[in-house]
Amino acid sequence: MSQEERIVQWGRNGQLLDMQGASVTPPQGWAFLPAGDAGLTRKVTARTGFWRVQARMGKRIISKGIWAAASVIEAARVEVEAQRETPQYQQKLAGDRRRRAAKQEVYEGEFAQAVRAYLGLLGIRPQRKRAARLVVSGMAFHVPVHRAL
Repeated sequence: MSQEERIVQWGRNGQLLDMQGASVTPPQGWAFLPAGDAGLTRKVTARTGFWRVQARMGKRIISKGIWAAASVIEAARVEVEAQRETPQYQQKLAGDRRRRAAKQEVYEGEFAQAVRAYLGLLGIRPQRKRAARLVVSGMAFHVPVHRAL
């Protein structure tokens, strides 16, 4: 990795450490962009060198954000906000939400049916069937669609 594209981590007292544990300071004019907006992060990393801040959480490595030139971050932010305000983007977003809601509805029905079948195997007494239906519908409502669907 070049000097401009590197992986760092937070150390004690908020300083940055490189992968060897040495303290590093971002170049003058750089700013921190926290993780959370994938579109903005993609635009920034495509345009300039950056430092990715990562943290180990158990066996996983989590990105906490990136350090990059403040001017590039601001220009990318303006571009992304302008794109998100267009009617085409809003239509795409609405369509995605409709598709997601339809997929969730199908999944809830399939999940509820599978739980009912499982509970049927347990021999639920007739007086408990109403309570079982309430449990099944509550469970299906709270279980999100898995990304693989």
